[in-house]
Amino acid sequence: MNKPRRLVAGLLLAAGLTASVQIGLASPASAAVPGLEIMPPATSATNSASFKSATAVCTGGKVVVGTGARINGGGGDVVLDEVIPSEDRVTVGAYEDEDGTAANWSVTAFAVCANRPSGYTITSAASTSAVRFETELSATCPAGRRALGGGAEVTGGLGEVSIDDVFPGDTGSHSKGFADPTGNPRAWSLRAYAICAFDPGGLQVVFPQNSSVPGSPTSSFEFQQCPAGKRLISTGWDFINSLGRVLVTGSVPNTNATLVTVHEDEDGYNANWQVTTIAVCAFA
Repeated sequence: MNKPRRLVAGLLLAAGLTASVQIGLASPASAAVPGLEIMPPATSATNSASFKSATAVCTGGKVVVGTGARINGGGGDVVLDEVIPSEDRVTVGAYEDEDGTAANWSVTAFAVCANRPSGYTITSAASTSAVRFETELSATCPAGRRALGGGAEVTGGLGEVSIDDVFPGDTGSHSKGFADPTGNPRAWSLRAYAICAFDPGGLQVVFPQNSSVPGSPTSSFEFQQCPAGKRLISTGWDFINSLGRVLVTGSVPNTNATLVTVHEDEDGYNANWQVTTIAVCAFA
């Protein structure tokens, strides 16, 4: 466990490579998501305790429409365990991995809030609890509603299972979890969350093409993802071929961009892998 660690952060592409999925059409004549704002983030204590959580809260009667999370410090020794949306708050939790770390670290939760959209609800779906290497599932929105954002929660992982993706799409949000390379002897399960509503106006999932340079660290920066006239509703990410060896350390919302940071695990990972940043956008 003493091999050099390699930070790989912000694997985001230039705007010319942006792809998008248009999942609703509406006129931007009036604010489609009134009251949209990113609330002040909430951060846990900074120390070397093995588990930490933080909760960001909506105020003024607003509801959660989007989520975000960040691990501060800890490198490849801290695993994101939960990004849980509820009606007026987002809770983020993380565990140290099985051999821990003496480093001080913390977690930060982000809540994107707005006046209650029409048809607003949060749905979830959970896998069975079992000893396994990986599992994936989607939370589905009720008929006629769209996914504004998503989240995920691992139960029983205790730092040995990582959340591989939170991918809000057309009518739901997809999540996948991987046990670490040494395996997790305990039964664990995964729950996916979808924040749903009727299309508030021009709802669109935007993402750059997958990209990574194995073994070559890259810088972290914000990718200006939402088209002109639209604002970010929620964030997400998706790994390809990470196999539990690449950990997300941040998926942070900004006005029209998602900042994603990732870290290979403490042993490094020489295989080809990719990551995609995801932004859900709408007129606002």
